[in-house]
Formats: sequence, structure tokens, C-alpha cells
Amino acid sequence: MTLQVAGSGSKFIVNASGYVGINDSTPSYTLQISDTTSGRAIHAVTTKAGTGTSYGGVLAAEGASTQNVGLYVNSQGAATNYGILVNS
Repeated sequence: MTLQVAGSGSKFIVNASGYVGINDSTPSYTLQISDTTSGRAIHAVTTKAGTGTSYGGVLAAEGASTQNVGLYVNSQGAATNYGILVNS
């Protein structure tokens, strides 16, 4: 399945393996997002009023693997690179 935007080519694709590509026509992972213009491939915001806990994001690696990694971060190619930058 492919979603085409006039004059822009494929923006969203689900290939035969079930991998989803956003701005990537040949995804190699379950979800692959490519960005070359905005500087943010993923931007998630949650706003919750009232009681309880609000999570901006949850990442989990579960199962009987030899090794599970919940978050792997790689940053490279700029004059200054931060793997994780936390602002609170």
C-alpha cells in the first residue's frame, strides 16, 4: 500500500513484509521514519488535565531475547552531537 502526494512521490508505504515507511520508500524496520527538512523525525506531545500520570512516550523491549534494549540512541555528523538531551 502506498500513499502518494502530488509532485512529492511516496510519503507512506507498507511493503510486502508489513514494514511501514514514512518518507522512506524502502523501510527495513517495523516503522522507519526519515526526515531531511524539519529536524524532527518524531514529535510527540501529550496534554492531560486532572489526576494520574501523563507519558510523552513509552519505549519497551520485551521477550526472551539474549539482550533487550529499551532505548538505543545514536547521534552523529554535526559539530556537536548529543545522544540524549534532557530539559525539565
